[in-house]
Amino acid sequence: MRQRAEKRLGMLKNERTSWETNWRELSDFIQPMRSRLLCDQQANKGDRRNNKIINNRATQALNTLSSGMMSGLTSRSRPWFNLVVQSKQAMEFGPVKSWLFEATERVRDVLLRSNFYNCMHVAYLEMGVFGTGVIWIDGDLKNGIRCEVFTAGEYYIANGADGKVNGFYREFKLTAAQMAERFGEEALSVQAKNALRESRQDTWFDCVQMVELNADHSPTAKGSKYLPFVSLVWEKASPPDKVLEHKGFHEFPVAAMRWDAMSGDCYGTGPGRMCLGDIKALQLYERNSARIVETGGNPAVQAPSSMQGKPSATTPGAITYVDQVGGQNQIIPIYTPSPQWLAAIETKIAQCEQRINETCYADLFLMISSMDDVRTATEIVARKEEKMSMLGPVVERVDYEGLDPIIERVFGIMLRQSLPIWAGIIDGEPLLPEPPEELGQTVVEADYISILAQAQKAQAVTGLERYAQFVGGLAGAFPEAADKMNADQLVDEYAEAIGVVPTVVRGDEEVDAIRQQRAQQQQAAQEQAAIANGIQGAKLLSETQVTPDNALGQILGA
Repeated sequence: MRQRAEKRLGMLKNERTSWETNWRELSDFIQPMRSRLLCDQQANKGDRRNNKIINNRATQALNTLSSGMMSGLTSRSRPWFNLVVQSKQAMEFGPVKSWLFEATERVRDVLLRSNFYNCMHVAYLEMGVFGTGVIWIDGDLKNGIRCEVFTAGEYYIANGADGKVNGFYREFKLTAAQMAERFGEEALSVQAKNALRESRQDTWFDCVQMVELNADHSPTAKGSKYLPFVSLVWEKASPPDKVLEHKGFHEFPVAAMRWDAMSGDCYGTGPGRMCLGDIKALQLYERNSARIVETGGNPAVQAPSSMQGKPSATTPGAITYVDQVGGQNQIIPIYTPSPQWLAAIETKIAQCEQRINETCYADLFLMISSMDDVRTATEIVARKEEKMSMLGPVVERVDYEGLDPIIERVFGIMLRQSLPIWAGIIDGEPLLPEPPEELGQTVVEADYISILAQAQKAQAVTGLERYAQFVGGLAGAFPEAADKMNADQLVDEYAEAIGVVPTVVRGDEEVDAIRQQRAQQQQAAQEQAAIANGIQGAKLLSETQVTPDNALGQILGA
């Protein structure tokens, strides 16, 4: 298996070479401390790499983008997803709603206790700069899950038939001590063992990891090696038949998000690549601007040849003595730069910065703070929704390629930890509550309620509100018009569109029970009123005198 993996790794390396030149430029001009191309940047090295950056507008804009994506899609401080089931009928049961609410809270708690949010912020930054953000999710006994984010240049990916990434290779470095802690000393190569014995445990060694579809997958076979995905880790210096780790995964442990990608491409392109020309031009204009200012402030001067070898000074307040003042014997600048040149360059700098902000959506995420005057809340919301709709394709791609696999992976890890506890096989606290029988075999999935997700649903919410207002107004003149509107379904659809907690909306069975109880109470009240009226009538009748002169007497024939 290792030999087959090394052969495929060589093919993936060849495919990736066309992307590497551009990644190097993006790293040099935007994020110098990120990207490990061909593993030429060793770990734990803090040497200066930002020699090509003079104006860091692009770095700031992409940091704003990653922070905006983080707060808009996967905010740590507010709910951004609810667990739901595909069966609409099952969603109407009260026990199912309660279980989904509790399960959602448990998943959120696991994400909060782990390093998920730190990694997602870096993944959004990688996606904005290099076009692809890759995050690894694995189980952890202490916190439930453990995440790791990778940078461009240290991994290789391959797509499946559905366009999602299903093959992942990476080259990385581990110290001898780290390998011994993770895989055990017996699995190490001779060189790594010698490093441990000679107290050189911090020596770095090259390693390779592979995760792909398992050709030996068997649903009925027991053992980790027969799961849907197989993982292999080996040390480059070890013999060809030796590996550090060989295990399987139920779900693909890697979520690879592309900002934008053409059909068939494994790697994506992001805003960093789109504005690379402006970024380079910005550095050039900054150099020219600095050169003009420096030339004006400390110009090159000419002096008479008779002063050669004599002391002179150009600092403020200094005196230089010459034989004759005027003519060719004075010290004067060779040329004086025109202030209009500096103004023209500053205009070009401002234009480049504006285009970079627009390409990186920095103006979108800083929209309110950049407004010139005070706006109404309604106008702010309308303008924000309009701008947020520009991110619609990116949000959909992040949901499909990133968040869906992440939620599926985390839920699967929590489910497998909980199953033996539910069955009473082992003791402990399950990560998930035991599901009700009404849930059945329906599929559990995520419904996203983040700020950006709701911005994409804003049109549906507006349509529901307009429909309700229209029917309500029409029913005032034509009461029969209200019969066309299913109020219960309208409430369900509206609650789902704005991301209301499922337990707040009662299920159909609970609503029917409440209405039946209300109808019974109303019927009992009517019966009580009828009985009271009958008793009152009988009392009045019993107290009425029967005589031939009144109507009662005439009726009774008195």
